Amino acid sequence: MGSTVRGRSSDRRRGMRACLSVPVLIESDGRRHSARLRDISETGAMIEAAMAFPKGSHIVLSAGSLEADGIVAWDHENCSGITFDAALDESDVARQLLRSSAVAQRRRLVQTVE
Repeated sequence: MGSTVRGRSSDRRRGMRACLSVPVLIESDGRRHSARLRDISETGAMIEAAMAFPKGSHIVLSAGSLEADGIVAWDHENCSGITFDAALDESDVARQLLRSSAVAQRRRLVQTVE
């Protein structure tokens, strides 16, 4: 799966959002949970996880070298929207795009070998 960047002028969210799919860890209420980062911007992210994170919950998102504190803005089925406490640098978002590309390439190589 490749990475794309999207933005909608009618969207309430600020900044361009990069679509991706990389594994992350979410810490909430002192527990760590596996999740997938589905999109990210300088101001927030969308994660997909097996468990629900209630709206208003404080979380810490860990993705590679990135660690970001945030609040759950919404939760629907197995996806949650996170608003970061402090905006990320563009370079942090770019690193996640590179991670996503590397993960996708690795998956393709493994599928080719099998």
